[in-house]
Amino acid sequence: MDSLEAVASEEVAAVAVVSNQIDRIKIFTKELSYIKNDKYKNYLKEIIPLIPEYFFHVGASSTGKYHPAFSNGEGGLLRHTKLAIRIAYELLENQSLNPFTNDEKDAILVALLLHDSIKYGFEKEEYTRFDHPILASEFVKNNRFNLSDESVELISDLIITHMGPWTTNKFGEKILDEPVSKLQKFVHMCDYLSSKKFLSVEFLNDDIKY
Repeated sequence: MDSLEAVASEEVAAVAVVSNQIDRIKIFTKELSYIKNDKYKNYLKEIIPLIPEYFFHVGASSTGKYHPAFSNGEGGLLRHTKLAIRIAYELLENQSLNPFTNDEKDAILVALLLHDSIKYGFEKEEYTRFDHPILASEFVKNNRFNLSDESVELISDLIITHMGPWTTNKFGEKILDEPVSKLQKFVHMCDYLSSKKFLSVEFLNDDIKY
């Protein structure tokens, strides 16, 4: 390959990467519209392209036993995530159901978008990583971009406890912490509800039909 071909090849690769990033952000257009503070919107536009590629294709669980049918198969984890965010958004819009500030509401939505971002590891593994809340929390801490340390710590704390009471692995070892604060419990609740098998939610092109 001569130098001109090499340059052309690099340019094509660069365009492909940019296109991939734009597409990923576009996937979350609706969810980004829920967020009021530009600092969180801009943060998500920076970190979403860094989410492992598999996130956009795999099911919400490796066995399919713990989530409703729409969360299984191609794009299942993405749909599970979108539903968790939608549940949170609907509850947060009802002033009678939450005591949170606008900044806290945005942090909740960001945490839910990223809570399962590393569910199968930084490099895709065959099965769900039990410690994926810890990995996702590290992912946020290692990619701070424009966010203050306080905001990063809040989002990380909301992600790391999203499994609720399921804190021990199959060997009986306590790996995760339970949610303690109202914000942590709210994030767990939204994730928990989005995983219930009695739910039947219609999607069109991986977006919830309204």
